Amino acid sequence: MKTKNLLLIFGLLLCSVSAVFAQEKIVERSASRAPKWLGIAQSDYVIASAQAETLDEAQDKCMNDIRQSIINGVSFNICSEETSTDRQTSHNNSTDVFRGYTSEVKTVAAKLPFIANISSSDAEIYWERRLIKKEKKYYYIVHMRYPFSQAQRDELIAQFLKQDREQYDKYLTLKDRFDKFTSIEEIGRALNDLRPLANYFFDSRRHDEVVALRRNYERLYSAISIVPYSNELGCNFFYFQLDGRMMQTSVEPIIKKQYATNIVVQPVEGGYYMVTYDYDQCLDDDENTIELLYRIGGGHTLKHHFAFDVSQGKTVVIPFGQIEIVPQKEGDDELPLINGSMNLRSKYEEEFTVEELRFSISGFSQPVECAPQTKISGKGDHRLNFTATIENTKWTPGKSTMAYGSVVVRNKRSGKTSEVKFSLPCLVR
Repeated sequence: MKTKNLLLIFGLLLCSVSAVFAQEKIVERSASRAPKWLGIAQSDYVIASAQAETLDEAQDKCMNDIRQSIINGVSFNICSEETSTDRQTSHNNSTDVFRGYTSEVKTVAAKLPFIANISSSDAEIYWERRLIKKEKKYYYIVHMRYPFSQAQRDELIAQFLKQDREQYDKYLTLKDRFDKFTSIEEIGRALNDLRPLANYFFDSRRHDEVVALRRNYERLYSAISIVPYSNELGCNFFYFQLDGRMMQTSVEPIIKKQYATNIVVQPVEGGYYMVTYDYDQCLDDDENTIELLYRIGGGHTLKHHFAFDVSQGKTVVIPFGQIEIVPQKEGDDELPLINGSMNLRSKYEEEFTVEELRFSISGFSQPVECAPQTKISGKGDHRLNFTATIENTKWTPGKSTMAYGSVVVRNKRSGKTSEVKFSLPCLVR
């Protein structure tokens, strides 16, 4: 009984298939008979079929199916159990993380050179042109067999993993360089290199790592400062600093000045920058200044501003070098008392007395004022020590800024006093 039923069902199926073919007619074909591989799965080939109104359209559909089949095979192996559970493998002292997001892996695999080079010229093709009798409509059906061996698949997977490691190694290099580089321009280069990496990484872990590193690089622009080093008539020194290390830049500054001429800014040995200028056309009673503006990227501009007193060349005492300030403490409490020192250069052997010292520090509203009454004699360089009181001031050790002020000296022999103006770097110890 059961056998009769099976035979009945089989007979009905044959009738149905015959009915379908009876409604269609093959009017043209690429070969006298269909190939033997048609409808048979083969381990070293990808076989696809498609139909469309035109032959070219049907072939294109077949090629797309073949490409997608190869991509699916590659992504399946990459996202298999051994790599889809956040397994980490060591490679050149770096850690490669492969996450099991199959759709994202497919997107990346589709960009491999092998996929782009898949061509119908390498495939076996059989096609038929058919007529639907009832509708009087023609269409093409195309069958393709494309060679794709196990060795080719393994090579494609190796290409993917190699490319993936290379991308992550680029990230690790930029991460390692974060606190070592000494060129401001490297920030911009790092940001340019990190942008495509953020677009490439398809797993959230590595993508987030790249985004975080990029943000940290962007913040560096605002952390760069210009530190004044010394200021003498006709010559000023400064340097760039980032997190305690000297930086270099090839950016040319915008120079703002009044009467100074022949201004030259150039890097010198030791990581410093030297500003030289002529002051012949500057007036004694003017506040002569020079300002350098550096546009370093990220919308940030660094400013170096200093003043100079052309009367320095006509006085017996010249302040030079940098002023040093040491805040006094009692236990952990900071006192309003400070000790300080600065350099004075005497042109003559005659004795003079430093009667007054007054200067303002950039960033502080209260000036430093004191009357040292220190006697100095002899030609050459001398160190002036002083003590002053500044209320409600928070000092930052290691901070360097500019001090603008004057020192009043009295010549012992003549009894005359003279005021010498200065603009010097000021360092808090």
